Amino acid sequence: MRRETGECGHHDVGRYGQAQVDAGEVADRLTELALGTPAGLVPDMAGPKAYSAAGLLRGYLRATQRRRPMIRVWLSGKAARAFRTGANLAPWRAVGHQSWEEFLAERVSSNGDTLHLKE
Repeated sequence: MRRETGECGHHDVGRYGQAQVDAGEVADRLTELALGTPAGLVPDMAGPKAYSAAGLLRGYLRATQRRRPMIRVWLSGKAARAFRTGANLAPWRAVGHQSWEEFLAERVSSNGDTLHLKE
């Protein structure tokens, strides 16, 4: 997700899918791998749901009670094309449990224009 670009107060979003995984879940899996026997190449890990960049941003803005215009930005090249087609997603490995909406509800509160992460 992109932060505000500055004085203009808008967000640049592309057409990329992302399957957010909770950092704690990733840390648990990395610890399990580090302490276990050598495993070589391990399966990918994905969150429970795939989101567009615009969907992630809309959820964040809603959770923080902010309104900002979004501008689609077209990125060219092979890597950008791969992201647009979902090559970075692994829906068959949706082993994460916490959704983006649950993360926002748990961690983010709004106090006027100030974002506060809950402890």
